[in-house]
Amino acid sequence: MVEYSRILSKYVVNLSYADLPDPVVEKAKLHLLDALGNILGAYEMPWSQMVITVVKQMKGEPQSTVMGVDGRYPMIMAALANGTMAHGIDADDSGARPSWAHPGSCVIPAVFAAAEAMHVSGKDLITALVAGYEVSCRVDSSVYPGLRDRGFHATGV
Repeated sequence: MVEYSRILSKYVVNLSYADLPDPVVEKAKLHLLDALGNILGAYEMPWSQMVITVVKQMKGEPQSTVMGVDGRYPMIMAALANGTMAHGIDADDSGARPSWAHPGSCVIPAVFAAAEAMHVSGKDLITALVAGYEVSCRVDSSVYPGLRDRGFHATGV
């Protein structure tokens, strides 16, 4: 039996910026800009403001930025707020067929928050984005359409 999780794990662990072709790096940058635009576009939505209010009340190490908000917040909470906003106006990117999930709204906020908290380079951030997209699109495609038939949205998986 093929252990797909092991294959994907090895891919993620072994991926380096030097492995990425220039068009892949450029596409990753475009996805990052797209997500940032969606985050800022959804900032004033009621659901975004509700999540931001909760994030501001959470205790923890100030590690990462919530876009549009002063200060820093616990990494996981910044990822939650930015992820909520990244999908908040439902104009975010679509991944590989057949699932058409929106990997950017999950991957980019998580990678951005972790990269900021860990003080990694821009190249490491791009590498993590590419790895996150690859895993997200492959997993989403492998469980679609059965997942949707059971009432789940592939983006959150």
